[in-house]
Amino acid sequence: MSKKLNQIEIKKRVKSDSIVSDLIVLDQVGSTQDYIFENLDSLKDGAVVIAESQSSGYGRMGRTWQSSYGKGLYMSMLFKNVFSSMKYSGFTMLGSLSLCYYLRLEYGFDFKMRWPNDVIFEDSKLAGVLANMKDGVISLGFGVNINQDLSELPDLATSILLITGKEIDRNIFIAGFLNQLQKDLNDWEAESFKHLRKLWLDFALFKGKEITAITRSGTIKGIVEDITEDCGLIIRGDMGYKIILSVLDLIKIR
Repeated sequence: MSKKLNQIEIKKRVKSDSIVSDLIVLDQVGSTQDYIFENLDSLKDGAVVIAESQSSGYGRMGRTWQSSYGKGLYMSMLFKNVFSSMKYSGFTMLGSLSLCYYLRLEYGFDFKMRWPNDVIFEDSKLAGVLANMKDGVISLGFGVNINQDLSELPDLATSILLITGKEIDRNIFIAGFLNQLQKDLNDWEAESFKHLRKLWLDFALFKGKEITAITRSGTIKGIVEDITEDCGLIIRGDMGYKIILSVLDLIKIR
């Protein structure tokens, strides 16, 4: 079994200027996202909640996230004080892109961000990121497959273990990623949409590719050209016209 999560080991590796105000490590929880919102009164801005397992982990549109005990990263971070330049629609994208950046730095492989919230390696899903908002407060959640083998994963999923062939120390991974996320949050606050777009151009799976999107109002086909400041996709349709695809309208994309 993988080494257990250790609050002290993680905290000593998180940089001193981090916005992480508190680090809570749980054994089991329904979901770290729900835990954040159920404990808002007692949690500070910047609190990070991590669990060894989740019984009710979920992704976009309530899809189930499998949370094998002691094998992955199941984490949420609380934002109570959001700067005006940091739009709610950008949190999921920023989290996904920051994770891609960190993974490439650490392991050297070509990880991609599949809009709107997945991290992909060679057509297999490695991670999902999801921001939820309630009464102006945002919780940014991460599910990353780290040390799972094939028997512990759903179809079309992978893990860092399967990609690298090595078991990963999750405490080191978490601290390193929190440091990278802090840097990207700082850059996003300073540069606004410019920083998001720069990361998206580096890591976007769909940039310049033809996609088919199933939406609440029908099916869209076209070439992905860019993103909007609200993190929607700008698509050039078959007849040459421009289509803006919002995350809120999306059901499925391929």
